[in-house]
Amino acid sequence: MTAWLRGSHRLGAGEASRLVKTARALREQLPTTTQAMTQGRVHLGQAEVIVDSLRDLSTRATLSRATYSSRGPVGSEP
Repeated sequence: MTAWLRGSHRLGAGEASRLVKTARALREQLPTTTQAMTQGRVHLGQAEVIVDSLRDLSTRATLSRATYSSRGPVGSEP
């Protein structure tokens, strides 16, 4: 898909990759945001911010779980 976007729309690799990642996240994780886009209530730039924020939260949650599981609950005895 990225290669097709690059060729058919003359996009750079980074831009094409960003669009594909955004589209996948919208399709797989954010159906309400997708619907808002189709209704014109959210534009692409706003959707990208939402997708990036979701990724950041997911990464933080993963790191937090890893820290918790390796150290135990905060305040627990070693």
